[in-house]
Amino acid sequence: MKLIISCGQCDFLTSSKVEFTDDGIYNLTCEKGHETVVFMQEQQFELLFEMGIMALFDGYPREAVSSLAASAERFHEFCVRMILAKNEIDGHQVEKGWKLLSKQSERQLGAFYFLYLSEFKVTPPIIKNNWVEFRNNVIHKGHFPKEEKVIEYAKYLFKYMIETLKVFRKQCWDGYGTVVTRNQEYYHSKSSFEKGHKSGISIPTMFNLTSSDDLFGKESFENELSRLKAKINRVYSK
Repeated sequence: MKLIISCGQCDFLTSSKVEFTDDGIYNLTCEKGHETVVFMQEQQFELLFEMGIMALFDGYPREAVSSLAASAERFHEFCVRMILAKNEIDGHQVEKGWKLLSKQSERQLGAFYFLYLSEFKVTPPIIKNNWVEFRNNVIHKGHFPKEEKVIEYAKYLFKYMIETLKVFRKQCWDGYGTVVTRNQEYYHSKSSFEKGHKSGISIPTMFNLTSSDDLFGKESFENELSRLKAKINRVYSK
């Protein structure tokens, strides 16, 4: 799966197909030779979730579960980073701290639980055990899930993340802006085309974090699936 990114120097008349990157930085050279470094604002968990749904569309339910589960893990990381940013923890210290947990998913989840408790003064939402077991059976035990079950899993995770994001939107959204700003600073420091054009882009995802009020007006999971189907050929390519 690849991203389709238009060339801003050609008034978006040409585009390039690029492979996904972890840092959201894309080096493009369009068919007219324009070199561009593009920063994508969307968070990793948003793209992983849509990759999971598209794997399901293509008839790969096991692969869908893998991407959806990874999306949930990166979602918890995103929430941790928002809380730390909102509380003005230095970005370099955040990176150093996260490196201590980067290879230990259970500790990452524990960090999310206790930072959520500290910030909002209530116990955090949790993913139900039956879905944790479902994920583990698929990923670690080679279970072949039914398509209907994977759709149910995706719908559950989508609701879980949307409801959690609504809490952050009301009480901790300053952290979101700081996380994006820090990502942009990292992007500028890594941009490899010194003389090339630099730009930022945003694409509408099923979560659409860049829209200030969209979370509270979210329609059903099924409607978001329909929107994803309608935009796939404009945003993604095999």
